[in-house]
Amino acid sequence: MKKVLDHMGIVLSRGLLAVIAVVVMFSLLAARDGSLPRVFGRSHLIVVSGSMEPALKVGDLIVIRKQDYYQAGDIITFREGNTMVTHRLIDIQGEQLITKGDANNTPDSSPVSLQQVEGCLALRIPMVGRLLLYLKTTPGIISALLVAAILTLLSFRKETT
Repeated sequence: MKKVLDHMGIVLSRGLLAVIAVVVMFSLLAARDGSLPRVFGRSHLIVVSGSMEPALKVGDLIVIRKQDYYQAGDIITFREGNTMVTHRLIDIQGEQLITKGDANNTPDSSPVSLQQVEGCLALRIPMVGRLLLYLKTTPGIISALLVAAILTLLSFRKETT
Protein backbone atom coordinates (compact mmCIF):
# COMPACT_ATOMS: atom_id res chain seq x y z
CA MET A 1 0.00 0.00 0.00
CA LYS A 2 2.84 2.37 0.84
CA LYS A 3 4.39 1.91 -2.60
CA VAL A 4 1.09 2.75 -4.25
CA LEU A 5 0.79 5.94 -2.16
CA ASP A 6 4.40 6.87 -2.90
CA HIS A 7 3.82 6.37 -6.62
CA MET A 8 0.59 8.43 -6.48
CA GLY A 9 2.47 11.23 -4.69
CA ILE A 10 5.14 11.31 -7.38
CA VAL A 11 2.56 11.30 -10.19
CA LEU A 12 0.49 14.05 -8.54
CA SER A 13 3.47 16.28 -7.81
CA ARG A 14 4.84 15.91 -11.33
CA GLY A 15 1.39 16.50 -12.80
CA LEU A 16 0.97 19.66 -10.75
CA LEU A 17 4.40 20.90 -11.80
CA ALA A 18 3.48 20.17 -15.44
CA VAL A 19 0.30 22.26 -15.09
CA ILE A 20 2.33 25.12 -13.60
CA ALA A 21 4.83 24.83 -16.46
CA VAL A 22 2.03 25.00 -19.06
CA VAL A 23 0.51 28.09 -17.41
CA VAL A 24 3.91 29.79 -17.32
CA MET A 25 4.64 28.79 -20.93
CA PHE A 26 1.36 30.24 -22.23
CA SER A 27 1.89 33.41 -20.19
CA LEU A 28 5.39 33.88 -21.61
CA LEU A 29 4.23 33.14 -25.15
CA ALA A 30 1.66 35.94 -25.10
CA ALA A 31 2.58 38.07 -28.07
CA ARG A 32 3.33 41.72 -27.51
CA ASP A 33 1.02 42.78 -30.37
CA GLY A 34 -2.03 41.47 -28.51
CA SER A 35 -2.55 38.39 -30.67
CA LEU A 36 -3.28 35.09 -28.97
CA PRO A 37 -0.33 32.81 -28.27
CA ARG A 38 -0.52 29.65 -30.39
CA VAL A 39 0.94 26.25 -29.62
CA PHE A 40 0.60 23.70 -32.43
CA GLY A 41 -1.86 26.09 -34.12
CA ARG A 42 -4.15 26.25 -31.12
CA SER A 43 -4.87 28.89 -28.49
CA HIS A 44 -6.60 28.65 -25.16
CA LEU A 45 -9.05 30.99 -23.47
CA ILE A 46 -11.05 30.96 -20.27
CA VAL A 47 -14.79 31.60 -20.42
CA VAL A 48 -15.62 34.60 -18.23
CA SER A 49 -19.27 35.29 -19.06
CA GLY A 50 -22.44 33.25 -19.31
CA SER A 51 -23.42 34.43 -22.79
CA MET A 52 -22.77 30.97 -24.29
CA GLU A 53 -24.48 28.86 -21.63
CA PRO A 54 -25.31 26.03 -21.62
CA ALA A 55 -22.73 25.12 -24.31
CA LEU A 56 -19.89 26.94 -22.51
CA LYS A 57 -19.95 27.73 -18.82
CA VAL A 58 -18.06 30.35 -16.82
CA GLY A 59 -14.72 28.85 -15.78
CA ASP A 60 -14.41 26.46 -18.72
CA LEU A 61 -11.11 26.32 -20.58
CA ILE A 62 -11.62 26.38 -24.33
CA VAL A 63 -9.12 25.57 -27.04
CA ILE A 64 -9.61 27.22 -30.43
CA ARG A 65 -7.98 26.65 -33.79
CA LYS A 66 -7.80 28.80 -36.90
CA GLN A 67 -9.69 27.42 -39.90
CA ASP A 68 -9.82 28.22 -43.61
CA TYR A 69 -13.59 28.59 -43.50
CA TYR A 70 -16.40 28.74 -40.96
CA GLN A 71 -20.02 27.71 -41.20
CA ALA A 72 -23.27 28.51 -39.40
CA GLY A 73 -23.39 26.63 -36.11
CA ASP A 74 -19.65 26.93 -35.39
CA ILE A 75 -18.64 28.49 -32.09
CA ILE A 76 -16.04 31.10 -33.00
CA THR A 77 -13.80 33.44 -31.06
CA PHE A 78 -13.30 36.90 -32.50
CA ARG A 79 -11.62 40.12 -31.52
CA GLU A 80 -13.86 43.05 -30.63
CA GLY A 81 -11.51 45.92 -29.81
CA ASN A 82 -9.21 44.63 -27.06
CA THR A 83 -11.66 41.92 -26.05
CA MET A 84 -12.06 38.34 -27.21
CA VAL A 85 -15.66 37.22 -27.70
CA THR A 86 -16.75 33.62 -28.17
CA HIS A 87 -20.21 33.28 -29.74
CA ARG A 88 -22.03 31.01 -32.15
CA LEU A 89 -21.92 31.86 -35.86
CA ILE A 90 -25.58 31.95 -36.90
CA ASP A 91 -25.39 33.37 -40.43
CA ILE A 92 -22.96 34.45 -43.12
CA GLN A 93 -23.93 37.46 -45.23
CA GLY A 94 -21.27 37.93 -47.88
CA GLU A 95 -18.07 38.84 -46.03
CA GLN A 96 -19.90 39.50 -42.76
CA LEU A 97 -20.43 36.91 -40.04
CA ILE A 98 -23.51 37.23 -37.81
CA THR A 99 -22.96 35.91 -34.29
CA LYS A 100 -25.06 35.41 -31.18
CA GLY A 101 -24.45 34.15 -27.68
CA ASP A 102 -26.59 31.07 -26.99
CA ALA A 103 -27.97 32.69 -23.81
CA ASN A 104 -28.76 35.98 -25.60
CA ASN A 105 -32.15 36.74 -27.14
CA THR A 106 -30.85 38.67 -30.13
CA PRO A 107 -27.84 38.49 -32.48
CA ASP A 108 -24.80 40.63 -31.70
CA SER A 109 -25.25 44.26 -32.76
CA SER A 110 -22.18 44.36 -35.03
CA PRO A 111 -21.32 41.84 -37.74
CA VAL A 112 -17.87 40.24 -37.58
CA SER A 113 -15.32 40.25 -40.42
CA LEU A 114 -13.12 37.24 -41.15
CA GLN A 115 -10.08 39.31 -40.12
CA GLN A 116 -11.47 39.53 -36.58
CA VAL A 117 -11.86 35.75 -36.19
CA GLU A 118 -9.18 34.09 -34.06
CA GLY A 119 -10.52 30.56 -34.43
CA CYS A 120 -13.22 27.97 -33.91
CA LEU A 121 -13.92 25.92 -30.80
CA ALA A 122 -11.88 22.71 -30.88
CA LEU A 123 -12.14 21.56 -27.26
CA ARG A 124 -13.94 22.47 -24.03
CA ILE A 125 -12.52 21.41 -20.67
CA PRO A 126 -15.04 22.12 -17.90
CA MET A 127 -13.90 24.20 -14.92
CA VAL A 128 -10.17 23.97 -15.66
CA GLY A 129 -10.15 27.69 -16.43
CA ARG A 130 -10.97 28.50 -12.82
CA LEU A 131 -7.96 26.48 -11.67
CA LEU A 132 -5.69 28.16 -14.22
CA LEU A 133 -6.87 31.62 -13.18
CA TYR A 134 -6.08 30.75 -9.56
CA LEU A 135 -2.66 29.35 -10.49
CA LYS A 136 -1.80 32.68 -12.14
CA THR A 137 -2.19 34.51 -8.82
CA THR A 138 0.56 34.75 -6.21
CA PRO A 139 -1.41 32.67 -3.66
CA GLY A 140 -2.12 30.11 -6.40
CA ILE A 141 1.53 29.76 -7.35
CA ILE A 142 2.58 29.47 -3.72
CA SER A 143 -0.17 26.90 -3.03
CA ALA A 144 0.77 24.81 -6.08
CA LEU A 145 4.46 24.85 -5.20
CA LEU A 146 3.74 23.91 -1.58
CA VAL A 147 1.49 21.02 -2.59
CA ALA A 148 4.05 19.79 -5.13
CA ALA A 149 6.85 20.05 -2.55
CA ILE A 150 4.83 18.21 0.12
CA LEU A 151 3.85 15.45 -2.31
CA THR A 152 7.46 15.10 -3.45
CA LEU A 153 8.75 14.94 0.14
CA LEU A 154 6.10 12.39 1.10
CA SER A 155 7.06 10.23 -1.84
CA PHE A 156 10.67 10.01 -0.56
CA ARG A 157 9.65 9.27 3.02
CA LYS A 158 11.15 6.06 4.34
CA GLU A 159 8.83 3.39 5.61
CA THR A 160 9.14 2.83 9.34
CA THR A 161 8.58 -0.60 10.80
